[in-house]
Amino acid sequence: MTEMMIALLLFLVMYVCLLTMKNEWSHYIVLLFALLFVRFGLVSINAAYLCVPWAYLGILLGAYGLEAMVFDSKMLECLVSTCLKRVSEQRVMVLLCLLAGCCSALFDTVLVVMLALPIVVEVCKRSDTDPMAYTVLLVVVCNLFGACTMLGDPTSLLLASNLGMQFRHFFYMQGRIGIGVIVVLSVLSLLYGYSVIHKEKMEVDVQRVTYTSVVPSVLFVCLLAMLCVCSNVVGAYVSISLYVISLLFEAFQKKNVNCVFERLKHLQVDVLLFVVGITIVMQGLVETGVVQAMANACMEVAGVNVILMYGLIVCVSFVISGFVDTIPFVATFVPVVMQIANSMEVSPYLFVFGCMFASTLGGNLTPVGARSNMVAITTLQKEGYTVKTKEFVKLAIPFTMVAFVVGTVLIYWIWN
Repeated sequence: MTEMMIALLLFLVMYVCLLTMKNEWSHYIVLLFALLFVRFGLVSINAAYLCVPWAYLGILLGAYGLEAMVFDSKMLECLVSTCLKRVSEQRVMVLLCLLAGCCSALFDTVLVVMLALPIVVEVCKRSDTDPMAYTVLLVVVCNLFGACTMLGDPTSLLLASNLGMQFRHFFYMQGRIGIGVIVVLSVLSLLYGYSVIHKEKMEVDVQRVTYTSVVPSVLFVCLLAMLCVCSNVVGAYVSISLYVISLLFEAFQKKNVNCVFERLKHLQVDVLLFVVGITIVMQGLVETGVVQAMANACMEVAGVNVILMYGLIVCVSFVISGFVDTIPFVATFVPVVMQIANSMEVSPYLFVFGCMFASTLGGNLTPVGARSNMVAITTLQKEGYTVKTKEFVKLAIPFTMVAFVVGTVLIYWIWN
């Protein structure tokens, strides 16, 4: 059996395991198969080490720690409650989705949905309104905003590491607006259209929340400012250093060192381990020629026509990500897309941005397309609402298609 066949077989088995087993085991699965790729000589130890985006992981390590402390300080709840008290009853849901989306650009999308959805449910109960439509709108906006920066969603990290992008490149790069700005424009068009069509008055009585500490939020803002001006390597050191400062301040404030160990124990490292494993696996697929074979198969369908290839990439990404987890799909398909761009001798940004955007949107089509969707449905069920897959899809399709059309057209117009 050739190395290509072994690599392809291992990859398919890994993907089946990711689809059938619990999400909590995903990072263990990819790490196991990454070790198998090294063990069978499909990728060397040196190549496995060099392919891992250590600087990006360092940035996320400190950022995830600071994000958890910002959440625990109730600063985001305070911001949301303050803004909702100052808005008209007709615009409350649009503003809530926009605020949650902005938070998703910098914080974990699942946590943001868990924060914002109870407010949506409470407002709908007071107004005697079915919360299903607003829930779908919320997760669509949050999932999309997660692609704005490398801190929002793991797929953004995979995009940045493959293209060598820095934090500021999500907004402006090579004299053009970046994928982050395109995402924002797509969301704004969606929310504007929704606000024009739906003008229900919602009864708002959100309790004012008081934050417990401003230090984590200040340090997080400092991190964002530094990431805008410094390289990823420097950003990794800054991110980890600011997290350590925040930990030391909390220990001093509480006069208890044990809180530091509790923070470290609950640090979100599963996503980082997943990125390490999937990067090594994809490096093995590149070295054994599997990625090139996938790229050749795509080129046989669309040829070397840029428009046809772009359409094929966004459509495949949009449809498949509606039924499988977006993160492993993007990790798999982005190297293929880059190989296609290399074979066609065109810039990879058009195809990669299209793949990233369509995959993020496709995850909104079904309840299993994104983890935030499943969290939202579980929350509604706990509140006593019956959620049917057919109803979710029926509501998600128009929201998703509006953003899909606007975003894909903008990406092609700007980056072709």
